[in-house]
Amino acid sequence: ASGAIFTNHAASKDLLTVTALSTNKYLNDTYEDIYTAINRANDVIYNVQNGGADEEVKNRVEGEARLLRSLSYFNLVRLIGGVPLRLVPTTSSTLHLPRASIDDVYEQIIHDLELASELLPEINPVKGRPGRYAAHALLAKVYLTKADGIEGSPYWSLALAHAKEVYGKYSLVPLNELYDVRNRNTDESIIEVQLSVAAGRGSYWTRMIAPSNSNHTPKATANPYGRIRPTKYVFDVFQN
Repeated sequence: ASGAIFTNHAASKDLLTVTALSTNKYLNDTYEDIYTAINRANDVIYNVQNGGADEEVKNRVEGEARLLRSLSYFNLVRLIGGVPLRLVPTTSSTLHLPRASIDDVYEQIIHDLELASELLPEINPVKGRPGRYAAHALLAKVYLTKADGIEGSPYWSLALAHAKEVYGKYSLVPLNELYDVRNRNTDESIIEVQLSVAAGRGSYWTRMIAPSNSNHTPKATANPYGRIRPTKYVFDVFQN
């Protein structure tokens, strides 16, 4: 969402120029989908410890859910600002909540990630799911965002502390391996969404980002649309 990106797609133009109104379809879809993820995470967090699984499994699943909830709120607060803070399964009596402050949303994000870093194992036994270092990596990013480029901010040292927890735990892979659509969960991957065609849903990656008529989404039912494209400015900056 900036003037650095080009599109001919009418419904995307106001997003890219940061002039989107609340009626924008893609803004609404994003808002709704994130809260769907939050509500599902809330169901898990609220119920998992009362289940019959082993303590180790229950803690791991709760840690995964807390990490996903924190990531969801992190995306929301950066996109919109203060939002309703839903922390338990939604009922008819809690359907309408006021917007929380930005500080309160960040406080909850940090709380969830700190708990996730304790609950998650060092390496998740389920391929593709986050481990402890993913929580520390996301905490580092949250604190960097909170520091906001302000010299002397106490958040710099907090970001550094969590980044050090992650240092040396992952390895860079060659670009041709990293961007090969057949590869998942490489040694470079900290948090990676496991996409599936099982639900029959379309992907905005296919529609918006992937270059037109490319093979970057081999299981898509239609060729990528390439609606959002970098400008020459972005290309020149990248080259430099």
